[in-house]
Amino acid sequence: WGTEEQKQEILRPRLLGETAGWQLFTESSAGSDLASLQMQAVRDGDDWILTGQKVFVGGDAGYADESTKVPDSNQMGELFTLAVTDPDAPRHRNMGYFMVPGGAEGITVRTQDLLVGQGKRQIFMDGVRIPATRLIGGETQGWQVAQTTLEIEHGGGGDVVPRSRTLEKFLKYAQEKGLHKDSHNQQAMMQAYIDNEVLRLLGMRNFWMYSSGQEMTWHGSQQSAWRRESGIRIGDVIREVAGLKALLDFEDPGAPLAGEMEVHQRESLTAAHPGGTIEVQKVIVARRLGISRTRERAAPTPSTAKSK
Repeated sequence: WGTEEQKQEILRPRLLGETAGWQLFTESSAGSDLASLQMQAVRDGDDWILTGQKVFVGGDAGYADESTKVPDSNQMGELFTLAVTDPDAPRHRNMGYFMVPGGAEGITVRTQDLLVGQGKRQIFMDGVRIPATRLIGGETQGWQVAQTTLEIEHGGGGDVVPRSRTLEKFLKYAQEKGLHKDSHNQQAMMQAYIDNEVLRLLGMRNFWMYSSGQEMTWHGSQQSAWRRESGIRIGDVIREVAGLKALLDFEDPGAPLAGEMEVHQRESLTAAHPGGTIEVQKVIVARRLGISRTRERAAPTPSTAKSK
């Protein structure tokens, strides 16, 4: 996706580390059912005008104003934004994919205080005007472009997943404290180790498939579902084996591993949702295996596009 001019203008600064980027897909009424989004984009001559709201945007970052925790435009960088371009068209064929400069006039940012404490944000666009050259793909190809983004996010690009540092520290802690001597704890700790090893192997397989230009169908969502489910299971094991101490955060001097075990438990819950819940990943796998009521093909990625 994208013209050569767009790649030079938008991708080059990102590859050089000069700009960042946030993904603006989710809305209050459009989470797992992303096609229900309400943000509007209206064509006006050589520009598009965007109006609407996005939620759960961004992650940890520095702030221009620490008192309000509002990032500056350089920290926001490019905003990958989905918006309805044709309200009368059917779902999935009514939206465009825009790259909105973070410093564009009409953007308001508010922080969201969440369980995991990552500084997620709400972004409001009130008549934000951007050049028509900031539209990626066709005026109603936004869904297809977004699927390529999500394909990578779900694990379609693969990754060489390292062994979880928190898990390794936890297993060492359990041994040092003699918690591993209990047969029930041994079984639980071994299951947590296996869960992480399976995730690592799935990531290596997907990375190999992606790098060699093979078509990936259900593989990315399989890894994504396993990552989310195993993260929750490992959190349960940590709490089960370490007991109440696993609930102490970094501010408590008695917290094991400086509170890492407590952080993992919170993060494992919130990490189960971005990019589609566990149930959504399973639906994608079923559809691409042909065992659901409907079938679908995987969205194209840079690797598969290159191999054709």
